[in-house]
Amino acid sequence: MAENIHREESYKIMGESFEVYKQMGRGFLEAVYPACLEVELAEREIPFAAQHQLYFAPHYWSVLKADIRIYFSPVDNSRSSVVP
Repeated sequence: MAENIHREESYKIMGESFEVYKQMGRGFLEAVYPACLEVELAEREIPFAAQHQLYFAPHYWSVLKADIRIYFSPVDNSRSSVVP
């Protein structure tokens, strides 16, 4: 199993996700939860991009859209996590 080099950051992000679920509960449309998570991440000053386009190589014609892309490092944006 690979070592999680961003353990602390991962726990913060999971905590924010649980906070959104705790406050909002269940039963909303899927789009509500990423919108709430954006607010939580912005309040905690965690860098992210909403509705970020991802290109699936080698098929560059295939464009995926992630709800939220979280940047662990301002220098190395290639090591990021996508929150569904």
